[in-house]
Order: sequence, then structure tokens, then C-alpha cells
Amino acid sequence: MKSKRSILDDLRDQGLESRREMVECGELVSACELRARLGISEARFERLCNDGSVFALDVDGKPYYPSTLADARLPRTRLRAICRILAPAPPEARFDYLRSAHGNLGDHTPISMLVDDGEYRALRENAKDWAAQWWRTAVTVYDGECGAPPATAKPAYTAMTEMDPRTPIWRRASQALREGSFAWPPNGPSREV
Repeated sequence: MKSKRSILDDLRDQGLESRREMVECGELVSACELRARLGISEARFERLCNDGSVFALDVDGKPYYPSTLADARLPRTRLRAICRILAPAPPEARFDYLRSAHGNLGDHTPISMLVDDGEYRALRENAKDWAAQWWRTAVTVYDGECGAPPATAKPAYTAMTEMDPRTPIWRRASQALREGSFAWPPNGPSREV
């Protein structure tokens, strides 16, 4: 019996095939190739990866980097700053954001907006707004002791906040509980006296 394939499976396969083609045409390159194009050491490259200035896409279990990140015609400092802003998003989404024209950017691509000072300022604001969709932290509180969310119990309290996911988890959770702007029930957990 054939296993059922979902639309999501088909989309993943199409995405992988597209990334393979990008490797073939040089749009995505290996770490060694990108380092050579940038003219930097392995240690510097690792720091850029860790701070979000450089990112990789997975192609058949191996990391490949957008060759655009080493394009000498682009102001690299600005490109890296935009990449750091986008870091909370998945790599595929970041890559797509950088390459695609956006209506709220006047149908320009972010890459094309790096040179002009005014366009760059607008791009930074847009990138922050775009990346915020990956900033939500939710805290769910259950009444009683449990190691995992109980299957049948309803939460006593749920609170959410939008905060940079690179912020430590406990600080984000604390902010969600303190802020209470996205909370259920609205007045907080009921307290028995």
C-alpha cells in the first residue's frame, strides 16, 4: 500500500530540489567557498555564524550559504546587520526575505536597498517588523504537579509576549507573566485563599 503524501511533503521536496539547483548554479556555496570569497579565517567565520550575520540552508544534510553574503558590490556591514535582525526566522525564510521584492518596500528587494541611506533605514525597520513574527514566547500554567502538559486538563493561565528569541528563556517567560497583555484568563490565574 502506498503511503499518503501530504501537500507539505510535496512542498518540502520542491524546496529541496530548488536548493539543489541553487547549489549547482553557485547561488548557494559551501562554508569553505564562502570563507574564501570573504577572505576571512575559520574563527571569524564561526563568529559571524554565531551572531547571525551569516546563515546556512540545509541541502541534503549539509550547510550551504547564500553567495550573496560575499558579494563585493554590496555593503557587507549593512547586509550583516540586516541578517542579524532576521536571525530569529528560519534560514529558508531569511533567504527568501532578502531575495524577494516586497510591496511594503516599494516592490524592491532588501538586497537592492542596502546602498542608499534612506532606503537602508526603511529596510531596517521593515526587517524588524518582519522578524517579529518569530518572537512570540508563551507560558502555560497548569494547576497541580505535572512533568508534561496534561492531556485532559485545561490551563489555569496562559500568557504570551513578543520578545527577541535570542533573549534567555527565563527572561522571556518572566516578561510574559509580568506583562499580561496577551493572557488568558484576562485577570490572571485564580487564587484560592
